[in-house]
Amino acid sequence: MGLDSTTAFRRVFLGLLLACVINAGILVTATVLDGLQFQDAVGAPDWWDYVFLVFFYLFFSTPVIVPFVVPLGLLAWWLLHRWGMVKIWLTLILGLAVGYAISFVIPHLPDQLVASQLSSPLREIASTLAGGVTGLIVGWRGRLGVLD
Repeated sequence: MGLDSTTAFRRVFLGLLLACVINAGILVTATVLDGLQFQDAVGAPDWWDYVFLVFFYLFFSTPVIVPFVVPLGLLAWWLLHRWGMVKIWLTLILGLAVGYAISFVIPHLPDQLVASQLSSPLREIASTLAGGVTGLIVGWRGRLGVLD
């Protein structure tokens, strides 16, 4: 009982949208851990800073990540599907590698994106984790057979 490629494409696309939300959460958490998110707050952040953080996460960070994650994920799934190699372990390894490679592009993004100011080890860890999550979702949602 397998899936046809149109259904798998739909599943991968919706999974990649979920991956964008998770990736934005990982990068926003990294900016909080690095002290970049609340640098304007004097002392401890108040409730409005936390409300702004949630709005920043939902309405800015997630839409900014979508144009990067969705095309790369769909391209990777399409190539792997074409070669018959959509396996979770392979997509995880590819996702980790692409996430680590993207960590070197992040500092060249505009300064309006807070993630571009992340310190080196935290940026690489967060980007690699985000890539790994994307790889897992592509492998999990893009399988054509029930058991690979």
